[in-house]
Amino acid sequence: FDNCAFLHAFRSHQMIEFHTRISHDEMIQTNIFRLLRFNELMDAHTEAALCYLQLAKNYSWDFTTELPTLAYFENTTPGLRKEMCIQKSINLFERGLNLEMAVDSCKALLPLYEKHQINYIKLSNLYKHIASLLERIAKGESSMDGYFRFNFIGMDFPEQIRNKSFMSHVGSCPSLVSTVNFLKKQFPNAIIPPMSTYDEKLREKNVQYIFVTTFQPIPSDKELFEKYYLASEAVSRFFKNANIVQFEGVASVENKKEKTDDGQHVCTVVKTSCRVSYSLPSIVTVAPIIEEHKTIISEFEQNLDLLRSNARELHDQCRAVALNASFIKNVQMKTSGCLNAFVNGGLSLIIPKYYNGSFLLENPTCADKLDLMTVALNQFMTANSEALQLLVLCLSDSMAGFVINLIESYQAMKELLEKNANVKCEDLTYLLTMNSGVGVTSAGSSGYSSSKQGSLSNPPSRKETITSAENQKTRDYHSTLKSRKDTLGINRTIYPT
Repeated sequence: FDNCAFLHAFRSHQMIEFHTRISHDEMIQTNIFRLLRFNELMDAHTEAALCYLQLAKNYSWDFTTELPTLAYFENTTPGLRKEMCIQKSINLFERGLNLEMAVDSCKALLPLYEKHQINYIKLSNLYKHIASLLERIAKGESSMDGYFRFNFIGMDFPEQIRNKSFMSHVGSCPSLVSTVNFLKKQFPNAIIPPMSTYDEKLREKNVQYIFVTTFQPIPSDKELFEKYYLASEAVSRFFKNANIVQFEGVASVENKKEKTDDGQHVCTVVKTSCRVSYSLPSIVTVAPIIEEHKTIISEFEQNLDLLRSNARELHDQCRAVALNASFIKNVQMKTSGCLNAFVNGGLSLIIPKYYNGSFLLENPTCADKLDLMTVALNQFMTANSEALQLLVLCLSDSMAGFVINLIESYQAMKELLEKNANVKCEDLTYLLTMNSGVGVTSAGSSGYSSSKQGSLSNPPSRKETITSAENQKTRDYHSTLKSRKDTLGINRTIYPT
């Protein structure tokens, strides 16, 4: 483990905590320098930037006192050393796409050019840079997503991490793949299975296993997060991912002793909530987990979370189109997945199962939960309605058939919900109807009236009937699209897929 930057960084942080308790400022700075070097080796830009900010706190805006050389610092004044640390932090935050913290670092330099070394040219450039960062944040370029739990299982790990769990934010915009690759470099002899559960007996064996699980941060101030989320999904991401001490993750645990009717092993969904010893992101990439609670998630709660997460994702993607028109492809794929997946076996199973008299008779305490399901269904349908209207306006004419099928799936779902769940949904048939009143038939019908079928002695074939109906629907779609654009005064580019 001599070349393991991850382990060296964690040890350095332990030394910082120790010297902080005994107020040994010089050793604190020495270990922050060491931690800074290891963070840079791991491309942990945000954590390295926080190290520079920690060092900057040790200096004032004093430009007369001479300081001796120290580690990365040349012989200079406290003011210049403080300015250099803050500038370094700005550059590193930007490299790590943590633009919100880059803005805060820029603001830390304002007093320098306003009061201590008055320079309106530098002040002007600094304000311009802050403005450009804020614009990038609004466009969704900033990112702090990607928290993972590491379980280091086995007696072959060093004592500091042996059989312990940590929450981590490794590198810029970390994904599960990049995080696993990072761990493979840091611990080349370790086995990293594609699962989050393990046999407790592994703890006593001379092995190295690392179990990696994706976890979601729980905002430290939920009310503030919701306030920002309503204003801008892109801006709210910072308030969801910064200064976090609580996380939760979901995993499926397979029960090998029980099987379903089709021979599959029964799986139990478990939600794990945990608390870490200090907030992330921090000057170190990991925080030890000090509390952990597990709860079994019922099938009802799984379906409820599924509806909420899909509705929120789709709504966010629709908002992103206003910032970047190319995101319409994401809306297209997400809407297709939501409607098709739910109609073909998902939502169609939820409705009869929960919205009938027997469910409440068997589960009398679930009345409030059923109300939550109704609200979630309404949110889900509202998001799909918004997405379909956006697709009508933005997709090319060649995608007419695709959009028509989605609208028909939506309408079929709407009828099901209004009949069984008392969920009111927006009627989107107007997207398929010509101004002349020629309507599009419901999904599954031939769409042919007797006036168009010709004589009974020579009726059209089934293939001709379906083709004609599809052509009519496409013509209706194009006519309605043109009419809506003319009415709304829309003159925008059509984005092919």
